[in-house]
Amino acid sequence: MKAHDPEVKAKVLELLQKNRSLNEIHNRTGIVPGTIEDWASGWRRDGTLTAYKREGAAFTQKAKLLSNGYYPSIRKRYHTIKRLDMLEGREFGFNSPVEAIPYFLKDGQPRACTYCGLNPPAGKVWNLDRLNSDLGHAPGNVVPCCGSNSVGNQMSCQASKSKYPLREWMAMNMARAFGRPITEEELNVRIARIAELEAQLDRK
Repeated sequence: MKAHDPEVKAKVLELLQKNRSLNEIHNRTGIVPGTIEDWASGWRRDGTLTAYKREGAAFTQKAKLLSNGYYPSIRKRYHTIKRLDMLEGREFGFNSPVEAIPYFLKDGQPRACTYCGLNPPAGKVWNLDRLNSDLGHAPGNVVPCCGSNSVGNQMSCQASKSKYPLREWMAMNMARAFGRPITEEELNVRIARIAELEAQLDRK
């Protein structure tokens, strides 16, 4: 059996001590979950690892407590955007649904759409929109964005923005809302607000 690099093994121990998920540790170190569990068992027996808890009920309970009843919706949204990035060959930047909760909720309640201010339906959260469409869903590149509209889903910000760069799409939408061409200053103010929210979320 091939010996593992001591530095990699030390990294696995460090991540276990931080209660990181098996999936995250595997993604960051390349060590398969079964081996991670074997190492964790040995470290628990010799006292090296005392705080680590296996994944499962404890993780889910923590997620449910942090998400104020919205965990089913958050989890569904999370795995949808993760799968989309995988299919499109983009790098997905979140390690777990728990890490993404602040992007979906503010003070325990669903965040409104960043672009139009619409709140999601009861019991639901909006999906996360990529500000830079060349990059994947990751901290620093996503904000909540509506995916449905009472007039029709194609009127939602997520559907209408998908084909355009953010600045051009925002200019078009603001002009339609105001009933006139908008100035560069008005556009810059709105873009700055979006950037400010994105920066706040990135610090969570």
